[in-house]
Amino acid sequence: MSQSGRYQKVVLTNLTIWERCSEGGRDVSVKNTSDSPEPPDYQVQPLPHCPQSLTRHFVILQPDGSIWRDGSLYLFEKALRGAKDTTLANIGGDLTHFANEMSRANKDYLDFAGPSFNRPTYYYRQQLKKLISKGASRKTQNRKISTMVGFYRFKTSKGFKPSQDMWQSTTKIISRPDRHGFQHAFEVICTDLTFPINSNNNFDCIQDGGNLYPIARDDQKNLLIALRQLANPEMLFIHIIAMTTGMRIQTILTLRIKSIKQDIKINEEDILFPVPTGPDTGVDTKRDKSGMVLMPGWVHQLLTTYLDSERAAHRRKQSELEDNGHQYLFLTRTGNPYYIAEEDKHIYVSSEAGSAVRQFQTRINGKLKQIGQHFKYRFHDLRATFGMNLLEDHIAKNQKIVEKIGITSYLQLHEMEIIDMIKSRMNHSSIEVTQGYLRYKQNHDLVGRAQTEFESHLRDLATEHWNKHETNFPERDDY
Repeated sequence: MSQSGRYQKVVLTNLTIWERCSEGGRDVSVKNTSDSPEPPDYQVQPLPHCPQSLTRHFVILQPDGSIWRDGSLYLFEKALRGAKDTTLANIGGDLTHFANEMSRANKDYLDFAGPSFNRPTYYYRQQLKKLISKGASRKTQNRKISTMVGFYRFKTSKGFKPSQDMWQSTTKIISRPDRHGFQHAFEVICTDLTFPINSNNNFDCIQDGGNLYPIARDDQKNLLIALRQLANPEMLFIHIIAMTTGMRIQTILTLRIKSIKQDIKINEEDILFPVPTGPDTGVDTKRDKSGMVLMPGWVHQLLTTYLDSERAAHRRKQSELEDNGHQYLFLTRTGNPYYIAEEDKHIYVSSEAGSAVRQFQTRINGKLKQIGQHFKYRFHDLRATFGMNLLEDHIAKNQKIVEKIGITSYLQLHEMEIIDMIKSRMNHSSIEVTQGYLRYKQNHDLVGRAQTEFESHLRDLATEHWNKHETNFPERDDY
C-alpha cells in the first residue's frame, strides 16, 4: 500500500470476526494461508456474543501504511456494539483528523505531561477553535471533540493512565419533554473541551434533525421551475415526495416499488395513502423507527407512470437486484441505488448515501440564480417546509377564527390539536421537535394558504412535464 504521509481511514468489506484458540477448541475453522515456506497452522473460533462478520468496517492506517492499533481497536469495539456504518464512518474520519493534527504538531497523543494547553486534548481543541474562527460549524467541531473523548475513555477502560487530567468534567441536570410532552430530568456529564452553542432564542430556524429553514411558498414554486428546467425526472420526483410527505432523504431514496400503491383511481387522487417505513420494509428511517408516512394519491399515480416508463425500466435492467416489488423506486443511470439501505449493504461495496442528490443541489442553486432567484435552498429544508405547509393549511381552514382572536391566541388555544397533527404526519419522536414549528410560526409572518392549493400547482407542473419526458428528459446525465 502506498504511503501518503498522513493517517487515512479505509474501509474493509466482508470482514470475518474470530479469535485464536488452543487446539481442540470449539468451532475450529481457519488455517494460516501465508505464502512463506511451511506456514504454521493455527486454529480459530468465532468471538462469543458477536456477529460472525461485518459487511463493512473502517480501520485507520498510519503514514507508513500500517494499521493504527489504538484508533482501529476503538472503531472495532464500536462496531461490535452495533454502531451503524454512517456512525463508524464519522468516528473514523474524526479520529483520522485528530491523529493527523497530533502528527503535524509532532505530539504523542498519550503524553499528558506539562501545562494543560500543551496536552493533546486541549491542544486539539485549540486547533478546532481556529477552524471555527474561519467559519467551521461549532456543532461539527463538538462532534470531533466527543469522538476524541470517547476514544480516550476507551483507552482508560483498557488500562491507560494519563499522567495528568485530560479534561475537567462537570455534571449537569437538564430537563426535556418526552414524546408525550411530560418533562423528565436527565443527568449529563460535560467536559470543558466542548464549545458553547448559542440557544436558538430567536427561532430563525426549526430544530428537526438539524437547523432547518422552511422555504416560502413563492420560493417553493421557483424551486419547481428550476427542477423542471434541469430536466431530470428522478430529482424532480424525489423533491416532490419530500415536499408532499416530509420524508427524510434516506427514506425517500430507499423507497421500493412495492411502497407505491399502483391502482389509484381517478377519484382517489386527493386521498392520503400510507407508505410503510422502517424495519422489515426495506425503507430506512432515522433510528430504525417503524412508521406509516402518508402520501397523496396523485403522487402515487405519478410515480406509477414513471415506473412504467422506458427510462425507469432501462435503469432497473442495469441493477444487481431482481426487477420485482423489492427493487428500489429510484436508481441511477447505471442501475445503482442513490442510497444503500441497511439491509442491502452486503450486496453493494459502495457506501452511497445520497451524494447525487446533494451534488444536484448545487445545480439547482445555480439554476435559481440563473432565473433571478436568490433564496437559500438545501434539500433537508424541504422537511421543515412540509411541516410549515401543514401548519399554514390548518390555519387557512380556520382563517375566520384566526382573524378574530389573533394568530398567537389561536395557536395557544389549539396547541395540542396542532401538535398531534404535525407530530403524526412527520413521525416525530419528541413533542419538543413538533413544538418548534409552532414557535417558528409565531415569530414569522408567513402567508397562510392551503397545502391543497399548493399541491394542485405542484401536481400540474409535475404531470405536464413528465408527460413530455421522452423529449424533455433524455438519458444524458450521470444522475
